[in-house]
Formats: sequence, structure tokens, C-alpha cells
Amino acid sequence: TAELRRALGTGLPRGSPIFASLPSGRRAALGDGDVVPEEVFLARFEGVVELRMVLTEEQAKAVQAALKQAMLAPDMQRRLDELEQRAAGSEAKYRAGLKHLLNWQVYPPLVRRYGLEEDGLGPFVLWQAIGSHLEGNLEMNERWLELEVVMRNRSMAAHASATVSALRAHLDAQAARGGP
Repeated sequence: TAELRRALGTGLPRGSPIFASLPSGRRAALGDGDVVPEEVFLARFEGVVELRMVLTEEQAKAVQAALKQAMLAPDMQRRLDELEQRAAGSEAKYRAGLKHLLNWQVYPPLVRRYGLEEDGLGPFVLWQAIGSHLEGNLEMNERWLELEVVMRNRSMAAHASATVSALRAHLDAQAARGGP
């Protein structure tokens, strides 16, 4: 907990408690020596909430995995088939339909799970929070590519593929030089 306080910096006022949820649904204040659970509650925070603070890297990976699992479900694959048929070759129409499907069918349970606002902006914040962990992260970029392929989102799959290729080349060059 002390490390979390340092990470939050001046945004967490001195002496402001950090809470964890109990199985009963109540909250208990954490001491500085306590292990920080996956989810915490702050009594006050006066700083700017940055996207990297919304989801940890592990949570972002979990969201990517949940999205992939949801999109691979037979019912969802049928819906993607229908979207492709209605789009009749128009990528713009397909992407608009995909966005609607994601925002109203796929993202809401994840938005709720991670405590984001269910005001229509939750899916946007969710994606941006995942994106905040992508830079320099080959594994997460590869997962992004897999997701775009599973969603049949051709232009974004091409963009993700180019990003993965560039990142691999960069990491290979770093390794050849013997480090960062």
C-alpha cells in the first residue's frame, strides 16, 4: 500500500485512506504494509487520472482475452457473418456495424466489471486504457492483432500487423546491439 501511495503521488492527500472490498461488500482501510488487491477504492484523489491508472497491464491483458473469447463464440461469429452480408463489401459499413455490436453487446459487461461509467463513454475509456499499455509491448500488440483478425476488421488488422512487425524489428535491433 505504501508503494501505491508513492505511485499516486500528490494526488492522494496525506492521510487519505485506501480501501479494499470485503466479501461482505463492505470496505476496509488498508495499512501501509498490506498487499494491494486488484481493486481499491480511494476516499479522495486530487490528481489527474491517467489512462494507465484505469487498468493495470494484467487487467488490460485480461480484457483482451475476454474480448477474444467473446468474439470467437459461435453466436458472435454468426453476427459477424450477418454484418459482412449487410455491409456488402463496404468496409466502412462493416466497421460501423462492428462498432455498434461491440459498444452495445460486448463491452458493457467488461465496462461494469472494471467499474467504468456506463454512460456510453465506458467502452471508449476501456479501449484507451488498454491502448495505454501497448507502446513497446509486443505481447499486447500481438493480442491486439489477433483481436482485429477475429473481429474481421481488415483495416485495423493491417494497422496492427504493421505495428507488430515494426515492434519486432525494433526489438530485434535492440537485441543485436546488446540491450535497449
